[in-house]
Amino acid sequence: MAIDIVQTESDASGREWDAFLDVHQHGSFYHRYGWRRLNQVQLGHTCLYLEARDGHSVTGILPLVLTKSRIFGRILCSLPFVNFGGPLAVDAGTTQRLLKAAQEHASRLRANYLEVRCAEPLETDLPVSLHKVSMTLDLEPDPDLLWNKFASKHRTNIRRVYKDGFAVKSGGRELLPQFYAVMQKSSREPGTPLYGQSYF
Repeated sequence: MAIDIVQTESDASGREWDAFLDVHQHGSFYHRYGWRRLNQVQLGHTCLYLEARDGHSVTGILPLVLTKSRIFGRILCSLPFVNFGGPLAVDAGTTQRLLKAAQEHASRLRANYLEVRCAEPLETDLPVSLHKVSMTLDLEPDPDLLWNKFASKHRTNIRRVYKDGFAVKSGGRELLPQFYAVMQKSSREPGTPLYGQSYF
């Protein structure tokens, strides 16, 4: 059966999109369909969420966002503002079809370049940059096991913060103002502008 590459824009498509992610071994939080609304409504960017379909079934996805900047130009990216969000598919052939469609959209939208951020290497003849690193840490069920894996200097630094009155609070939207104040401070010091509070 032929593979069709289509743009998805409805809530029903979004549910199918997330259902595909839920069973794909590399599906991630960054690939969730909810980022589309965030990028489109809160940040004003053009979004193209591409799906590969084999009849009625989703066989691959590729979220794309067009960002425009006087400094960096027009970038079609998967995905901006997060670590990764490249194509996910049932096989390499479908991945290639999604990438080809992304290149065609980049050309149509007069993008200066296409940037596909992937957690896993892709089989492609496109130029590849390896200058970014994403580091992950498996969380142990027993917090003491995780604590003991830290170097002694790191454990000392953590204890020092607690002595200075550091406290952890868990909650929801009611903690957004305090969370946003911390984010503002941590972004402002290195000189990075922060999105509006409504983004969070």
